[in-house]
Amino acid sequence: PARADDLQGADAVLNAIGSARKAAPQPAADSPEKLEADVEAFKKSAATLDPTEAATQWLSLVDRGGRLSHTINANGFDGDFAQTLAALPPPPAWPALAKAVDARPASNESSALSLRLIAHRLINDNAALKKDLDDLQAFLDKSISDAAASAPNPAQVQQARKIIDGAIDQMREMVLENSDSGDEILKRLEMAIANPQLAVDDQQPGMAGIAVPDLVSLVGVEKTTAFLRKALASEAIISSVKGEDTTKLARSIALQMLTSMKKPQWNLARSLDSAALFEGMQKRFPKSANSNADGYDSARLYYMLGLIASHRTKEAVALAKHVGSNENVPNDAIEALERAGFTTELADFFHDLLAENPALPYWDDYLDVAVRAGEQKKMLALMEAAAAHPGLSENERIRFEGSLGHAYLAVDRVDDGVAALRKQIANAAKAAPDASGRSDYDLGQLGLDLAKLGGVLGRKDLEDEGIQAATDALHKAQAYVPHQDAANPFGQSNPAQVPSVSNIRPNEITTTLEELGRPAQAEAMLKDALINLPPGGENEARVFLVELMGIYDRAGRPADVLAILDRAPCWSAKDLSDVLTQEVTVDRNPDYAGYFAADALAATGHNAEARKILDALLNVESGYDPAYELLLKIAPRDEALARLDALFALDKFEPRPLIWKAKLLLDAGKLDEAETVARQAVAIDPSDGEHGPGRRMRVYSVLADILQARGDKTGAENYRGAVTAIRHSEDADKFYEAGLITRAVAMYNEALTHFADAYCIQSRLALRMAELGDMEGAEKHYRRAYELMPDSFGRVESHCFGCERAFAGYYAQSIAEQVFTNLAKTRPDKPQVHYLLAYLRKEQDNPRGALPELREAVKLDPEYLNAWKMIEEISDDVLLPAAERDTVKINLIRLDPLARHTDANPGDMVDLAAGWNAQAAAAKLQPPAPGPLYPLKASADAAPANAAAGQLVPGAQDYRRRDPTGVVTGNKFIQGAASIYSGYAALNFGQ
Repeated sequence: PARADDLQGADAVLNAIGSARKAAPQPAADSPEKLEADVEAFKKSAATLDPTEAATQWLSLVDRGGRLSHTINANGFDGDFAQTLAALPPPPAWPALAKAVDARPASNESSALSLRLIAHRLINDNAALKKDLDDLQAFLDKSISDAAASAPNPAQVQQARKIIDGAIDQMREMVLENSDSGDEILKRLEMAIANPQLAVDDQQPGMAGIAVPDLVSLVGVEKTTAFLRKALASEAIISSVKGEDTTKLARSIALQMLTSMKKPQWNLARSLDSAALFEGMQKRFPKSANSNADGYDSARLYYMLGLIASHRTKEAVALAKHVGSNENVPNDAIEALERAGFTTELADFFHDLLAENPALPYWDDYLDVAVRAGEQKKMLALMEAAAAHPGLSENERIRFEGSLGHAYLAVDRVDDGVAALRKQIANAAKAAPDASGRSDYDLGQLGLDLAKLGGVLGRKDLEDEGIQAATDALHKAQAYVPHQDAANPFGQSNPAQVPSVSNIRPNEITTTLEELGRPAQAEAMLKDALINLPPGGENEARVFLVELMGIYDRAGRPADVLAILDRAPCWSAKDLSDVLTQEVTVDRNPDYAGYFAADALAATGHNAEARKILDALLNVESGYDPAYELLLKIAPRDEALARLDALFALDKFEPRPLIWKAKLLLDAGKLDEAETVARQAVAIDPSDGEHGPGRRMRVYSVLADILQARGDKTGAENYRGAVTAIRHSEDADKFYEAGLITRAVAMYNEALTHFADAYCIQSRLALRMAELGDMEGAEKHYRRAYELMPDSFGRVESHCFGCERAFAGYYAQSIAEQVFTNLAKTRPDKPQVHYLLAYLRKEQDNPRGALPELREAVKLDPEYLNAWKMIEEISDDVLLPAAERDTVKINLIRLDPLARHTDANPGDMVDLAAGWNAQAAAAKLQPPAPGPLYPLKASADAAPANAAAGQLVPGAQDYRRRDPTGVVTGNKFIQGAASIYSGYAALNFGQ
């Protein structure tokens, strides 16, 4: 035994233990927990670091993530490259980052090269990017081939190869686009036709192809001709061609090269004047013509209509009998025939075909053309005969009964129309689905259509029949079977239970019941739906609950509204903030859970709680009138004014804060200020078309009250007339929706007696008259609508219901051409005139013609948001210079920082630093996310884990701030480089 003197004593032992614990190694730097914490810490500090230090620290995080591979922590963090890429430091560090990446040793060339791509893209060094891509391609070709020879899983290697090749190809395209060099683009296209991987597989038509840009504009006729000859002599398929001159040249060369063409180029034959090319390719490639090769079916339809234009109608009829039942005749081809004066011939062509075989797929085309040819009676007679044709299947006959019913309604043969629709529903209810388990109709929707028709006609019998048919369809479709999961609430767990006759949902019936003034029936159905709620039906439950809140709110029962919040167990959320903007729509007007809650709280004396909810709701839905109306009721005047000013400062293209400020100033007797503010609201969007019945044109009601208070009775009556006209037109909309087009036309005409200068009513009237075949009557209303448009459009225009197709069809476009061209001469300084000309060019499928008009519009008015927006839209078809593309996006972010009116994608920018800075500035204007607003007591315990973790539940409003890093992580080039890094890293680390 040891002697006592030999012992160290307890103090020494304990001290040693303590020292050893202090010296124990910390968690490994490459553990996912430690890396995740370091990444989050770096995000917070990156902007304050020296650029070189920020670059160094970020690269260290990237390296650690690569070493972690797929070691995942409890939060799902594994150091994946996308996770560390999202922590990229801001633009001042990018030059240092590029320098550091270039200086790195090439010990792991795949990650070094992909990092080099990202770094050079950040600083937009195109010359370096081209070399990087060549180096990366060469390295990966060799290393992947070597890996394939020894890999235990060759299929995985091939999958990585596909990812890499696709990413590199995409990145090369983007470098070319950013270079603004036509010769470089041409060089890349020539590389593509020489690449054997782009040869089309005859067994998989349409899987590959070359999209040819407008080369004539980029490199001239001579170089374009040389390229097209190479392409047509190669194995590549030309999938599309842009630019009228380039397209015509491609068709001409294809016709010359029929004998030497390697592959059939059916996409080039998609025009009415390509009959010779189509026939030549059919002879040259007979097998392709019979194998549904890429573009063949579409080219055949153009060929068929081209035969009519060539007065070869008998051949067209013979060909049409062999066209597949799912093939639709191209609208642009029909319009081209009509422009050439063949409307009657086309109507007769369809008539004769369908008279012989009503099962052919041309009915929709025929109905449209017959109306424009003035052959409604002939059309109706054919439809009546077709409905009784013995060759129709049961489902086809039912579909014809519905079409015939709508045709009767359109020409005001209401009794015949109702009889046909009743017959359709009765036969549909007892019909068997086809072999696929589907039908050519939706029985539930047919029932709702009949109920809505009964509503406008004031016929309760039709309402009852329609609601019953829809309800029966709901039950027959077995809507309440178990769902697969909450993310797919409409998915069925048993394939045998897939609805065969309807996809109707309970809330579609209940909202119709509310529109028909039957809230008690709606309440009963919602109650039943909630009782029978299937597992995973949380999304549906929230809709049902909010609709119930709306029913009680409109009935003046605030206690019931609050009871839904307090006692409903199926919100799947803990607080109202998670479902604040869950909406229901009745009569095309949305309403929100947040509003119903605030209104109920205010009605029960809880104004402070109501104010808090309203503030959160208006931060997101700043165009929502009921919330403003409630705010003015419960907030002191000075506080309400300040809040309205703050809301307008967030979005200067939303007129609602100004409209309600004018109302507040009017009530305070400040008439001069009120009128100034109201007219400012009018100037933003005179048409005010985004709002539904009863809410639209509210500013004109306020202006009328202001002018009345000032003693200007004439001015007040003028504005009241405008509002009356709009309300009457909204009533007419309901008749139109129900199919009563003739009656709707009469109502639109009546509306114009109250205010003739409403472009939207003129436009709707023109469209409806054209649908009835009265083209002469439609012309004057089209013309007047187009004359009124420049003064009816602001910097944002919003089309009201029914006006979205104001330029649809050749007839309307020809009138618009005359009006806008003349206006451009007489009012060249009006930016809206140029915008409308551009709008017309876009509808005419001439985006290149739209571009100069849009450039002039934004030159005249740099704040013209919708003009900038349209430039971005047409940049998909017209390759703009890189600097101009960036300028457009920067202006969209500048003008619409909260992205409420546009959807600019800064990740498509060339100058990523500029995009980052613009996005960062916009993020500062984002309203703060709301804290807790109102506890959902009964639902709190049942809330899903994602809500408990502070994440948004499905259907909730996303309050998250814009993240400038999205400019980088959303960039396609960066994504390609990241996929290479991640995909090849998997091979490197043996995954």
